[in-house]
Amino acid sequence: MIFNNFLAMKTKLLYLLFFVSFFQISMAQNVTLDTSFGVGGITVIPISQTNENILGLEYQSDGKIVCLTSFTNQNNSNIVLTRYSSEGILDSSFGIAGYVSTDINYDFPINSIKIQNDDKILVSGRNTDNNNQISVFRYDKDGIIDTSFGNFGVSNSFDNFYECSIDIQNDLKIVLAGSCFNNGSDFGISRLNSDGSIDQSFGNLGKINYNIGGNLLNTDDRVCSVKVLLDDKIVISGYSFATSNTIDFAMVKLNTDGTLDTSFGNEGIVVDDYGGSEYFVCLNSDSNNNLYVGGISGFNSSSGVAIGKYNANGVLDATFGNQGKVITNSTEGTNFSISDFSISDDGKITCVGYDYNQSTQLSDMLLLKYSNSGILDVSFDSDGVYIKDFNNLSDGLSTLKLKTDGKILCGGSINFGTSSNSDSALVQFNVTNLSTSLFSKPQFSVSPNPFTTSINLTFSLSKNEILTIDLVDANGRLIQNLSNEKSFSSGNNSLYLDLPETLSKGIYFLKINDGFENNTIKIIK
Repeated sequence: MIFNNFLAMKTKLLYLLFFVSFFQISMAQNVTLDTSFGVGGITVIPISQTNENILGLEYQSDGKIVCLTSFTNQNNSNIVLTRYSSEGILDSSFGIAGYVSTDINYDFPINSIKIQNDDKILVSGRNTDNNNQISVFRYDKDGIIDTSFGNFGVSNSFDNFYECSIDIQNDLKIVLAGSCFNNGSDFGISRLNSDGSIDQSFGNLGKINYNIGGNLLNTDDRVCSVKVLLDDKIVISGYSFATSNTIDFAMVKLNTDGTLDTSFGNEGIVVDDYGGSEYFVCLNSDSNNNLYVGGISGFNSSSGVAIGKYNANGVLDATFGNQGKVITNSTEGTNFSISDFSISDDGKITCVGYDYNQSTQLSDMLLLKYSNSGILDVSFDSDGVYIKDFNNLSDGLSTLKLKTDGKILCGGSINFGTSSNSDSALVQFNVTNLSTSLFSKPQFSVSPNPFTTSINLTFSLSKNEILTIDLVDANGRLIQNLSNEKSFSSGNNSLYLDLPETLSKGIYFLKINDGFENNTIKIIK
């Protein structure tokens, strides 16, 4: 499996069945690869002879994209930084021919890379050669080590830190959070000054631990993400063995000095059960300091994607989902897992991850979109779910950025079949609005759906129309013209359509055009 970070946690993942009945897309958004980006919407840069995965990406002020890519080296997950133009072209002026190698171990958290306002780049991890200390590297905007930071560009501090996540305060101080091991693991938080020195005013001489699991011996509290809020208060999220056999979502909120914010949750701590064992990996906030968390919840085969929304005081937002929680389960089929999400200005949530088939042991890229009330947004690719497969091999997405033009830039991994390993990949998607006026607003239906080799299209028109019907794939590419400028009378109509026998199983669309506007219908083979 390409995402060994999830396998290391030994999680069981979420399932959701593609809808097998069709419905007409209304106010719909079509999701396709952005062919203006990279090569056909994809930029693939092989870095090593092992499995690779882009696990973090950030923008510099000129729109260039800096990526953090993990790969396995002598059983450790190491990282490389690369930089690309906004069109997805490797920038050879960055580092050495576009690459910067960083000699630290990269653990699970997605946000281990941050870019300062001056475009300098911060990368966090752990130093396996020095008692697993926190290591933070700083580079200038072009990937050259910044020797003014820490000890010649590197700040090493505090032993036995894992899964190190990073964020930046408004005063440019650097907040680090990770799992700190000491007879089990606790939430560990540290802070550096902007020059890389330890901030002695924070916690206990720069560091503080919180044992979420209470008095249970040798229990694990694991950090997955850290977020500095607009008021510089700090939120850390992850999971905890709240009892001897149950893993629950956990979150703490700190004041700027590292003490618990007692107005939040239960004296600064939230521990929540979503119905099973929780592995929450995503953390984000909005302009009101509301907190969104996400990951996986469940027991054994009944696991699912879970998302929660908490008010700034740590109380679940009852207007979101089911009393603040959303759990998306499937009835059969493949496993869904999310690894990152982003909140748009209208409160909608776009998630990325992968769709894993246990039978074939292969995965596909996955996008999910939820409304601001916590339900799947059916305007997004007609059901809130978009899956992209390449070459019937393993692919997946780990991180994303929403762009102002509506496009979605994602980082992840692709296997093109040249070896058993996967390459790191940037993928950009177009999200385009389909017409909603739809000429004389006919009501279309198709049967059978799913289909085998043919379908019957029935519809009613309020006036005479000349229609062209095309079959297109999930990326919007024309497969075949099925009917060209055929005249239909007002009233009820029926049209029998033969479809190519060579079509592989999957999702397709009938695009119906009257010369001015389109109507798009989703069909499944």
